[in-house]
Amino acid sequence: MPKASAATWAFRSSTSQHISVQLFRKLNCPSFTSTERDAPLYTEEVVEVFIDPIGDGESYFEIEVNPLNAVLDLVLRRNRSGWARNFAWNCEGFESRVDKADGTWIVDMKIPFSSLVSELPRTGSRWRANFCRIDRLTEGARELSAWSSTGGES
Repeated sequence: MPKASAATWAFRSSTSQHISVQLFRKLNCPSFTSTERDAPLYTEEVVEVFIDPIGDGESYFEIEVNPLNAVLDLVLRRNRSGWARNFAWNCEGFESRVDKADGTWIVDMKIPFSSLVSELPRTGSRWRANFCRIDRLTEGARELSAWSSTGGES
């Protein structure tokens, strides 16, 4: 069971997927310092969203946001040796906002469908997605939690 809890909300508009994640725990300030786009946020405290619009598990989009509202966006594609990461992809039109209060931080994201697929999703279409959190508890220690288990370290 994670030491820190979180709540996630998702809804779609006609043009975008909207995701909001509320994280409960005082922020460990040294655990996040990056402010540049596409910095290696996975080494920090971060919220991650994984989206597979095709749903075949062969590739997916990954978007990460840290408490300073820095963003990392990339595409991963399965290959013979594992996963190839494409850091050149930018989620065009992506918007995020981070609000912080005592004991909590909230990330709001707007992900335009046009940055993920060539046609808008149709009613009844099914996408695969996951929402993860890397929580830096102390120097070097981390807690990973996810909406749906990834089968890895928890």
